[in-house]
Amino acid sequence: MIPILIKNTLMLKNWLLSLLCIGLTQLGAQNLTVGLSLNPGLSEVTSNLPFSGDYQTQFTLSGNAGLFIEHQLSNKSHLGLELLWVQIEGKEVAEGRRLFAVVNGMPAEIGEVSDENRIHSSYIGVPIYYRYQLGRWGFSAGAQVLLYLFASIDSEIEGTINGEPYSAESRIDEIAFDQADFGPKVGLNYQWQSKLALSLNYYHGLADLTSEFFPWQRRNRQLTLGVRYAFHQQL
Repeated sequence: MIPILIKNTLMLKNWLLSLLCIGLTQLGAQNLTVGLSLNPGLSEVTSNLPFSGDYQTQFTLSGNAGLFIEHQLSNKSHLGLELLWVQIEGKEVAEGRRLFAVVNGMPAEIGEVSDENRIHSSYIGVPIYYRYQLGRWGFSAGAQVLLYLFASIDSEIEGTINGEPYSAESRIDEIAFDQADFGPKVGLNYQWQSKLALSLNYYHGLADLTSEFFPWQRRNRQLTLGVRYAFHQQL
């Protein structure tokens, strides 16, 4: 099952890259607008892990950058495709987690610690969207596929055990996330100049990132505020 999934994901990556290359080579014939986008922002990896203590996930800095291609359907309507490098960051914090051990045959509390896990994951993002432009303001809606590249987790623990201060750090360099994520993506843009626009986008991942053998779930969320520059613009 897993080798077939990986093979299908690689085929999908190649197909999407080929589609983008065809669009670029047909630039003149298809009257397309092509440009670059840079989108810093915030992301969260939601989780239902059953930690003890005050457990929560938090937004942290992330972003994406890459190419976009748009075809004008009418004066106000556009159909777009992007190829992005997407960096998703997540933060999991558990404050006041109580530790127990068996002492003289009985469970006893031996300390209290706080955990912080930072998730770093990289993807190739391929959003496909429809954009409606009314004057300087535009609204876009579509779907995004995220093709998994690699991920890691940095962990820190601080607290007290048996009355003594305790701290530890660790890193996992290979995380078994699923090979693809997908979900809706919506945006708002403002045409600042003829070739330069500001854009606000939100992506809501639907897929569970963890293995089907893992009993809990993680999902991607990303909110970005960036710029788009068209270096070839249709007349």
